[in-house]
Amino acid sequence: MRGFMITSLKTLGILLVVLSLGACSRQQSIGGDSGAGTQRIYALTETEADAVAHGAIVSSFPGRQIETINGPVRGYSTYTRMVLDTFTQQVLIKPVTGRRADGTTVDGYTFEVSGSGTAGISGGIANANFGNTLQAAADSTGKAVEVVSVMPRAIAASRSGVGPEGSETARRLKALRDLFDQGLITAVEYDAKRREIIGSL
Repeated sequence: MRGFMITSLKTLGILLVVLSLGACSRQQSIGGDSGAGTQRIYALTETEADAVAHGAIVSSFPGRQIETINGPVRGYSTYTRMVLDTFTQQVLIKPVTGRRADGTTVDGYTFEVSGSGTAGISGGIANANFGNTLQAAADSTGKAVEVVSVMPRAIAASRSGVGPEGSETARRLKALRDLFDQGLITAVEYDAKRREIIGSL
């Protein structure tokens, strides 16, 4: 009887570990605290920040349907379904104002990658890879700025672009994204053209 109880307790313990791994949530900030008492933000326009986030989620999850998150903070999400398990990934594009050590301020963005679902291990790995891809994409813009503090920044109610100088770029990026969403171009073609458009800024 005692042996049965020990075996049952071991089985219950293993089951609890599996369940805790299965239904989990992961989160990673791109920007924010960078160590040594400073924080990092990206001095990007809204159009550039949007392109970085969208490009990273498209290249990380090729062939997946990408949904737009509209609200006080914009972003993108997608999900994986594996038999009975699912895992949702999303990125939020967070407008912030940073204060440099000399007291001057700079507007920019940080990104927040998160994921949750029942496919804990594989979903968590995919989410970590997505975060790394986004980090590399944000860093490759060359617009990282070290600041001593970061505050959330209100954004304009209209998301029509970043102003007269950026409206044409915003239109081109939106048209490109529409082509991708309709399946008229591949993820590779989308990413190459997106980089070309951003590189022309």
